Amino acid sequence: MAFNGRIVNEDGKEVNQKWEDFKWKAKCKYEAAKQWCTDHKELVVAAVPALITGAFEIIKIASKADAREEEKELKELYIYDRSMGHYWKLRRRLTNSEYREIERRRAEGESMGEILESMRVLG
Repeated sequence: MAFNGRIVNEDGKEVNQKWEDFKWKAKCKYEAAKQWCTDHKELVVAAVPALITGAFEIIKIASKADAREEEKELKELYIYDRSMGHYWKLRRRLTNSEYREIERRRAEGESMGEILESMRVLG
């Protein structure tokens, strides 16, 4: 029943027609998939373990990639000061010329904290 250009259900509540169409199509697809599974039980029984194993492998690969990325970030964003036994957190990755500058200033006796602070790279 239409009311002021809107769709009204049996209870007299306005409903969104696109949402209702989506729900109906989803329900039809669900029922069709359920019927297919019922008709092809032996195929489902054979395929499900393989799909589950494949999903676990994908998760394992993704977690390893995450761990590698995190390790790379730690190496690039922290610098170790042996004299203090302390890691300094950096805002960004240092360039080669900045590493050379640190090396030169350390040789002159400056502390790592002073060097990094003056270079404005501390996080």
